[in-house]
Amino acid sequence: ELDPEHPVWQWLEKGAAASKYTFPGAREKDIEALNTSFRRVAPLYPDAPALEATYYVQSAFDPRSLNDLKAVAPQLVRLQLNGMPLEGVDLSLLRVFPNLEEIRLNFTSLHPDQLKALAPLPKLSKLTLSGNGFDREVIGELARFAHLKELYFWQPGWNSAWKEELQSRLPDTRIDFGFDASQVTYALNAPEISTEKLIFSDSVQVTLEHPVQGTEIRYRLDGLEPDSTTGTRYQGPFWVHATSHLKAKGFAAGWYGSAAAESVLLKNSYRPRTYKLVHEPNKHYAAQGAQTLMDGVKAKLNHTSGEWLGFTDEPFELELGLDKGPGPREIGLSLLYHEGAYIFPPEQLEIWIGTANTWKKIPAPKVPVSHEIGEIRFGVLTCPLPEEAFDQIRVRLKPIGKLPGWHPGAGSKGWVFIDEILLN
Repeated sequence: ELDPEHPVWQWLEKGAAASKYTFPGAREKDIEALNTSFRRVAPLYPDAPALEATYYVQSAFDPRSLNDLKAVAPQLVRLQLNGMPLEGVDLSLLRVFPNLEEIRLNFTSLHPDQLKALAPLPKLSKLTLSGNGFDREVIGELARFAHLKELYFWQPGWNSAWKEELQSRLPDTRIDFGFDASQVTYALNAPEISTEKLIFSDSVQVTLEHPVQGTEIRYRLDGLEPDSTTGTRYQGPFWVHATSHLKAKGFAAGWYGSAAAESVLLKNSYRPRTYKLVHEPNKHYAAQGAQTLMDGVKAKLNHTSGEWLGFTDEPFELELGLDKGPGPREIGLSLLYHEGAYIFPPEQLEIWIGTANTWKKIPAPKVPVSHEIGEIRFGVLTCPLPEEAFDQIRVRLKPIGKLPGWHPGAGSKGWVFIDEILLN
């Protein structure tokens, strides 16, 4: 239970090992000469004659450098070559190390034939060969290592029959086949959504990717989550031509479906002639004022990023002046929802159209209602505009007056956060 750096631990290990190794130590200058940026040679413990050599940096590895270790051949008891490219390397050069007890050869691209060279090592008691992609033919080669005490041998694709056969050929060896995940089901990670921009004037191309080969990706553009049978099956990059709330999930045999990846894609193809806020936002969340709503930049998913307008004591109310001629046929509002920070969907959405300051209220969509504290997320409210002529629009969002009873801040005022107005 002691830490390896504890003096008692060090004393016990040194005392036990000192009685084990009777060969003389290597010269200090020989050890120092072997240490480079890509290789470390050091005693197993302070003042021990036994040495350990460890290689680093796969791209810098030269198999011929193993010959350098002949300078400390009697003292080398542990060799660590994990991750080094050993495919085709003649390992018989390791036979010059008579006291070699442990060799670590994980993920080294070895072929079974190369193992023949290691079997004659007289004191080899521990061998690690995980991740080399061996198949059943390696069993015959490993049967030569009857003197092994420990073999670490995780190999993908090995079935129970192969494992039992190998263990029967090495009955006195403890074989660690690693964790068997064949009976464990994991959830896929969410797909990756790639798009050049989040706010566009005509259309935008979307690419969906998943690192697990064979994963089927399904997506929806209406803010609802797809499942393995609903939504559109992703077959390649696609174009989005309208404001959309994209959600995508991955599905594959042997896995649970992934969580949803999501992104809000905002179309904004019409710019008003004038725009002004009726009420100023809270001074702590004022961004660039009304200009923020028209800058074409999607705010980050963080209400403190300085890109959002926040309202709590006064409603958000914006008046837009339009040019003569064909006007927009839809208005959208890009919002932020984060109930944990008291930022809720608005209590009420009201929209008016007008001509010469004569205003007419139009039907507005029903706003969502929060029933629990959710993850911080983007929201979009869109409303169709009538075909009749008008040259003004007024939009009003009323923050929730009292937070609901289930909220820790029940009775307090809520907030509305907005970053863009979208006209199409």
